[in-house]
Amino acid sequence: MARVGELTSQLQVSDSKAVHFHAECRALAKRLALAEKSREALSEEVKVANQNVTRLQDDLATTKRSYEDQLSMMSDHLCSMNETLSKQREEIDTLKLGSKANAKKNKGR
Repeated sequence: MARVGELTSQLQVSDSKAVHFHAECRALAKRLALAEKSREALSEEVKVANQNVTRLQDDLATTKRSYEDQLSMMSDHLCSMNETLSKQREEIDTLKLGSKANAKKNKGR
């Protein structure tokens, strides 16, 4: 009878440990499932973020090219305007000299 009591006690302890172990396994399985869902959601967020980064890099490259083209055009235009201004100044200077020469001729008469 003592042996039966001892075995019964061991069985109850083992049964209790098994129930506790089973509950712990279920809790861990739930945590794993939640972690997997979280990982999938975060993975999707990373994918969307990478797509946004790629799109923004493309936009930046396009904008940079556009600004460089505009700057080049403005530089060419400025160069052209400087040439025109130089020609006009030369013309003005030539006309002034011609006018002074004509004024001297007219005074000399």
